[in-house]
Amino acid sequence: IDRLFQPKQLDEIADIARSTLRDLSHDKPSKNAIIRCYTRMNSAVNEWRGISRNASMTPAEFAQALEGAGLPGEAVQGLTRGFERVRYGAQVVSAEEIKEAKQCLAGILKACEIKP
Repeated sequence: IDRLFQPKQLDEIADIARSTLRDLSHDKPSKNAIIRCYTRMNSAVNEWRGISRNASMTPAEFAQALEGAGLPGEAVQGLTRGFERVRYGAQVVSAEEIKEAKQCLAGILKACEIKP
């Protein structure tokens, strides 16, 4: 990932992941935290890499484009699945969804670590 993104870009992705992890660690995490995270990361990648999600693209198709831009595939796919469940589902976010989102965000944070 560090060969495809500049340090400032990696810092912003890491900041988004960290703030979402904090939001998900509250006593009553909201599904909006996952939706906000997904939206913010999409905007950031669009700004830096010129990858935008057009209206006909599904979240899964967009995730493939994000992987192609250098974001870690497993974490991106997992976060996208979580986004789809909470965005299009009518239920409250479950403990399992929170756990999976945290694992995906931790993977993205790890990938953002700049290697010397």
